[in-house]
Amino acid sequence: MAEATSKTTESIQSSNGKTVITTPAVTNTNSSSHNIIAFVAAQFLVKLTSDNYTMWSRQFTSLLRVYRLTDFLQGTRPCPLEDDLPDSPYDLWVRQDQSIQHAILTSVSKSIHPYVSSAETSHEAWVILERLCANSSRTRVNALKERLQNLRCEG
Repeated sequence: MAEATSKTTESIQSSNGKTVITTPAVTNTNSSSHNIIAFVAAQFLVKLTSDNYTMWSRQFTSLLRVYRLTDFLQGTRPCPLEDDLPDSPYDLWVRQDQSIQHAILTSVSKSIHPYVSSAETSHEAWVILERLCANSSRTRVNALKERLQNLRCEG
């Protein structure tokens, strides 16, 4: 028996009220929803730089939590077996993963972009960013705390 599908449209509104993207999504009516969530740079107010990883990652993961997609970043949603069928689990997984990876690429600064541009998956890009930026952010926070403590001691 053929699966029934229906086309729906999802609009994401920017802060100024204008529609920034309209995404056609295919929903399989015989099983759970298979919508591909598309992200746009306008959804990410802060671009990742070498000194704001904590704030940027919080912004990024909170949006993915809304759509229950953090498992792509964590690498805990395995890629299904490859096949050539349209809208197969493999096809849907790849499309969603690439949408998340695109969001990562468009929400990082030009100085960070070269480090993640060769990543094959969103998880791979995420791990690269964690290794690259998390330690420098922690180091910066610790240095600022130390400076603040020294200022208190002097004053």
